[in-house]
Amino acid sequence: MPGCRRLKLMTAGFLQATSSFWDRLIIRRALLLAGDPKFVLDSPCGDGQLWPILAEKAYRRIYAADDSSEKLVRGWNKNASKVVERVRTFHSSGCAIDLPDESVDCIISMQPFHSHFGRLTNSRRLLEFYRITRDSLILAVEIERKPGFFNQIRGLDRSKGNADASKSISFSQIEDGFLLAGFTVQKFIVRLPPFYMHRTYILRKCKTEIK
Repeated sequence: MPGCRRLKLMTAGFLQATSSFWDRLIIRRALLLAGDPKFVLDSPCGDGQLWPILAEKAYRRIYAADDSSEKLVRGWNKNASKVVERVRTFHSSGCAIDLPDESVDCIISMQPFHSHFGRLTNSRRLLEFYRITRDSLILAVEIERKPGFFNQIRGLDRSKGNADASKSISFSQIEDGFLLAGFTVQKFIVRLPPFYMHRTYILRKCKTEIK
């Protein structure tokens, strides 16, 4: 039915625009809570969606890492020259980032941690983030997608959503993992709570050495 299809597309477009607007607000708020850091690593940076927001502060130096060279090139091509000239990009995995210890003030990682990615992978990423940051980590975490209308219009499979949810762990368990990796929770921001369980955490590095 063409009318229903148009309505779905319009609704999906509206939700995507609203989601992007909300994401920008969250990132700005998180950076403010982290003390508006000067040296920031965006990892994984994808195609550079965050670079214009990170570049809003003239004093900020931006590092961007991703394991996809293609995404790095797309980010370089799609952003304005005044933005990309302030970004140092490099190819690197999330578990082995090619930067020295404590080389940035803050790491921002907005590709959500999912419980079904596996605790081992997440733990390795957290320990690598601990090694590189001097002070803070801004981290998106998603534990569950609720099936229903909003998932359908975003093209998500209902049965897959239920399967993912069944493997989800709680936020308190994830926060225990933060502590084990050497981070304490300063604050978290909830993103669109009626739709799915998504938080952006502002974490602080513990000063005691992690074994």
